[in-house]
Amino acid sequence: MLRDGYLQTLRQVSGVEERVLLEALHRAPDGGRGGPGHAGGSGGHGGAGSAHDGGRISADSVMSSPDAFDPKAVLRAITPVERELLRFLLLAPELQGEVVERLPPADLPSTPARELWSAVLAVREGGPYTSEAVYVRLDPETQALMAALLGGTSVSAAGGAGGVGGRTDAGLAEQGIEQCLLRLELERLEDRDRFTRVELAEAERDADRAAIDRFMTEISHHNENRRAIHRRLEQASLLAKPIARPAGGRR
Repeated sequence: MLRDGYLQTLRQVSGVEERVLLEALHRAPDGGRGGPGHAGGSGGHGGAGSAHDGGRISADSVMSSPDAFDPKAVLRAITPVERELLRFLLLAPELQGEVVERLPPADLPSTPARELWSAVLAVREGGPYTSEAVYVRLDPETQALMAALLGGTSVSAAGGAGGVGGRTDAGLAEQGIEQCLLRLELERLEDRDRFTRVELAEAERDADRAAIDRFMTEISHHNENRRAIHRRLEQASLLAKPIARPAGGRR
């Protein structure tokens, strides 16, 4: 009863769902007494208990656990553009601040992607950002998604500054993020356009002239916005291309 009361208080303060807190509690070491929290036990769902090595959460250790989720399956749970965007943002956390205002979680089409990005935002709002702080907020399936997005990179290494995983230039990462945001914007526009065209067809069946005019105007705006997004995508793609060097020039 005391534990449940403390969990309720912790849920209200942290914003983390109670089921996630319970899973974290069951994974916690209990001084070698055995049971679900024993360090030598299964570590709970997603293999998170065996994923810690000196304070580092390794993607390989998460995925090698007997009850780990299939990396390919968890990656299929989100769209390709979400995979690309979230990987950039996890491996280059110094760029997250530029995206916060432009990417509310509701703008991500997949639930796991929304949960992961929501956890990132909650950690950023609550104090210093670390990848481990994001990881412990997630349910086991979203933890597996985060580990799969990081590939072989440990979660603590992903929280460092520098380029993506220390291997990609931050400028290229920023351009990649911009392209992903534009592609998401285009996908949302296409969804709205499809819905508007369905409504237009219904208005035409009902011979509702006012509704037809309204939906035709909306579709015209969609077309204008689509062209604008494509122009911005083209510009972002050009910026991402390497500058051609003259033949025989200095490298």
